[in-house]
Amino acid sequence: MNEYHRRQAEWHEREHYRAGSPRNPDNSHPAVAWLNGFRLRKLLELLPEPLAGRTVLSLCGGDGQEGDLLRRQGARVTVADLSRVGLAAARLRHADLRVVSADSERLPFPDAVFDWVVVRDGLHHLEHPRQGLAEMARTARRGFALLEGQDSRAVRLLVRLGVGSDHEPSGNFVYRFRREELARFFATVP
Repeated sequence: MNEYHRRQAEWHEREHYRAGSPRNPDNSHPAVAWLNGFRLRKLLELLPEPLAGRTVLSLCGGDGQEGDLLRRQGARVTVADLSRVGLAAARLRHADLRVVSADSERLPFPDAVFDWVVVRDGLHHLEHPRQGLAEMARTARRGFALLEGQDSRAVRLLVRLGVGSDHEPSGNFVYRFRREELARFFATVP
């Protein structure tokens, strides 16, 4: 694990993951609770078919929150993350979650091994987010779903107003894909 990855894993282990238990999302504010639920429902809506019986990779899956949601839809889920503490918590969340310590920029899986690959708010933590996106496309047989903040005028305004930030406390630059960038990428994926 390189220094950048080590720092990311250590920060998430210190701030989010606990070895003895999975975290509960911060739903203390009604707007945050609504947004957390909305984004997970949107993740499921993005997929054009039911997940029952399908294999799914939850990339940057941390302590298995998304993975457990996907498992409850009937999928056979693998959670991949750099944080061993997060993965241990994912195992505690549900024993049916397969967990793999993996670098999302260089996944240890063969091509087209999962029906679906999903990520929610994970690629922007990567040192090379475009490589993570390419790995999603490479390992997915049917397709992938990506829920990440995008580069837009509204987001840039929020950053200028101090509501958002281009850097996270974990030390990473918050990479935001542009729609045009994603359209070019998708045009190259068979």
